Amino acid sequence: MRYLVRCLFLAPILIATPLIAQAPSRLLAAQLGRDEANALLAFYPSSDVAHSRSAAAVIKLTIAPNGKVIACDLIDQIGHAGLAERICGFSKRVKWSSARDRDGHAAFGIATTIVKFAIPGTPQGESVQQAQREPDVIAKLAAANSLPGGSADVKVSLQIGPTANIIACEPSVPTGSSLTSQACSVAEKLKFDVLNGPGNAPVGYVTERIIRLVADGADPQPR
Repeated sequence: MRYLVRCLFLAPILIATPLIAQAPSRLLAAQLGRDEANALLAFYPSSDVAHSRSAAAVIKLTIAPNGKVIACDLIDQIGHAGLAERICGFSKRVKWSSARDRDGHAAFGIATTIVKFAIPGTPQGESVQQAQREPDVIAKLAAANSLPGGSADVKVSLQIGPTANIIACEPSVPTGSSLTSQACSVAEKLKFDVLNGPGNAPVGYVTERIIRLVADGADPQPR
């Protein structure tokens, strides 16, 4: 399992992604900020720390506009299985920064992220820390000159309507406009789920996708 993460250097270490970044637009997926990540670290069981147990869990979270996690699914895991299986429960006890639609209003969000509890300097901890997230989609392009190095990962935020229609696609972090346009062209061909909110009525939401653009003939390695 390979997952790309950003690191918070703590001891013991919890690594949760995504962290809040300065987005170039008002469209923003649900996030785990630094303060919330530190709060999540407090749930690292002392028994697991004492036995140098480390784990990472890839989780899919459904987050209400008030930042409350209303659903969590474990998608994948690495390291100590028992610890990994508890990470969803820990994540539900932390308030997340809510998603924002393109008008800047709080919205429902669906976020897929990796959370790591890692003891540095241990074999299991090192394995967990080195895990990387793969992109959601790999798309081959013909225009090699638009991709220095042969490939580029572009993270985009998408506003999804109540009928799972795509309303907007914008870069999650600053990037070249041509790359964003190409990544959004790929993302807009994807299918998204309908999200049922209060009263089981469909609601709109914001989510993210990592699109790896690969020049034709290039090796699709991360950049």
